Amino acid sequence: MAAFLVAASRAGVRYDRTITIGRQSVNFGPGSLRSILTNAGVAVPREAQAAIFSGDGYAEPFFRALGAEHIDSVDNSTYENASHVADLNLPVDAALKSSYSAVVDSGSTEHVFNYPQAIKNCMEMVAPGGHYLGIVPANNLCGHGFYQFSPEAMYRIFCEENGFIAERVYIVEQVPGARWLRAPDPRTVRQRVEYSGTRAAYIYVRAKRVSTVPIFATYPQQSDYVEHWSSGEGDDRRRSKPAGRLRNIVGGLPAPVKRAISNLALLGRRRNALLAPVDLFTD
Repeated sequence: MAAFLVAASRAGVRYDRTITIGRQSVNFGPGSLRSILTNAGVAVPREAQAAIFSGDGYAEPFFRALGAEHIDSVDNSTYENASHVADLNLPVDAALKSSYSAVVDSGSTEHVFNYPQAIKNCMEMVAPGGHYLGIVPANNLCGHGFYQFSPEAMYRIFCEENGFIAERVYIVEQVPGARWLRAPDPRTVRQRVEYSGTRAAYIYVRAKRVSTVPIFATYPQQSDYVEHWSSGEGDDRRRSKPAGRLRNIVGGLPAPVKRAISNLALLGRRRNALLAPVDLFTD
């Protein structure tokens, strides 16, 4: 998450007034920070870097190093001394709305059962011109929280109808040195943007609030279905079709052979050409 937040700073995100969903901890070391700052071309004084690792382990000094002047946090309990205690299953206090230049969700909203309300709360706390910065599970994290997410969900949530623009959506595997894969809007490319892999992967989102309008005045619908509905042609993929010859042949093979064929198909899906590797700090 640190690299993503530094890259966002380079891209123009302002952390003047920041609120984190859950009080966040520093989970990287000085070496990692130096590498991130060097790769990003971002200068942070040595004193500010040292302060990140000399405190109580929470992330406020990190955000100060990125320019934050006021830092809040919101959580469902007092055990980490969050600034505000609130159940994000319910509407957030009106005093917090449109109050922050950056709302940082470092993997918290997937743990809230009423996710539509939780993400709406996050969006409403962003001031006009400010940003939501989020990371949520995508693949192979079943049981981590209540949910896993897709690029489709992020683009349909952070859309102009809700007063936002999704500036960047990435998929990144949870391994050191993993590639950042930029995910396009399925509505723009007119096909599903899918990802499969054998490792845990997260979706990262940078979204800007461009207007103050009612959020979820109408609920999102998956873009490919909307296109089929509007054309009146239906979805050919869902029409009943007899199994093809190849599928019939595969269906009669021994289980180990079927598994090998499935693994080859999985590898092909992982190489989705729509997911372009990018340099996070120049993209």
